[in-house]
Amino acid sequence: RQSRRRASADDSVTNTPSQPPLDQPSEPPRAARVSGQGSRTAVRKAVASYCTRSAPLADEKAIDYVKRTFTASARAIASAEIRVEHTGPIELLSSLLKHRPAPGCVSLGHADVTAGTLGCLCRGNRPPRDTYTLVLSNNHVLANSNQGKLGDPVLQPGPADGGLFPRDLIGSPERFAPIHGSKPNWIDCATARVDPKDVNRLIADFGSANPRYFNATPQTAAAQIGMAVRKSGRTMGLTDGIVNAVAWSGFIGTARFVDQIVIKQSPGSVSFCHGGDSGSLVWTSAVQHEAVGLLFAGNRNGSITFANPIDLVLSALDISLI
Repeated sequence: RQSRRRASADDSVTNTPSQPPLDQPSEPPRAARVSGQGSRTAVRKAVASYCTRSAPLADEKAIDYVKRTFTASARAIASAEIRVEHTGPIELLSSLLKHRPAPGCVSLGHADVTAGTLGCLCRGNRPPRDTYTLVLSNNHVLANSNQGKLGDPVLQPGPADGGLFPRDLIGSPERFAPIHGSKPNWIDCATARVDPKDVNRLIADFGSANPRYFNATPQTAAAQIGMAVRKSGRTMGLTDGIVNAVAWSGFIGTARFVDQIVIKQSPGSVSFCHGGDSGSLVWTSAVQHEAVGLLFAGNRNGSITFANPIDLVLSALDISLI
């Protein structure tokens, strides 16, 4: 979800910003401690050398490079084991960065908002929209809460994450369901038209050392109380939750929503969502990964999340998931 003020997920319609937690730099390798007998501790010194060249470097050349480069530690290195690991090039992966092709879960947003989440890919049900490649997210993410117009820039990453026009242009608003202030709302959703080569139909999780990708199916499932669900979003990444209600009605900001899905974080897990996760696709934890809802709001500590029923979203926008 995204916002224009201080980050909070419970005010998604009126827009509230989010300052996502950034990854802390990892500590440099240290000597490994090995338990010894009695009260003494034995310390075995080791230096790990990670070879990031595309073509592996011979171990002896890598070791020689370490000894020549770290002259200040020459005395320590002389008595240490040097271990070489061939990793290939190392890249910084984050849902906050620019991705081409962009998978589901990454940051994006209309040029006049902060940032939300690219939920997934879809296509119109009738000509000529059945030939368009579209991305699905919220009205307040892609259409600036009813203010967006055809041709407006949608950026990936979103403006809050450094997205700039025209450098990070990925598409423009294509259709949105208006958010009403004077009558009930069932959905907060929109599509943006993109170039097929700029997107990836998979949904990513960049929260671990080895990024994972999920193949969400075009099939949908009706939310049921107790159903285990997941989502992968810009801020919290991949999270697990449990459907707690399927027909919630109430005010979110100044707009009244009815018949919404309520999701609680799974016991012992992290918050299901935070500001910036708006637009994430919610799907079943089962192997089929059936789409259940479109995340659009949550409370301030992320323990309660609200999602539009996905079939209402698809019907309102006249689209199908791909």
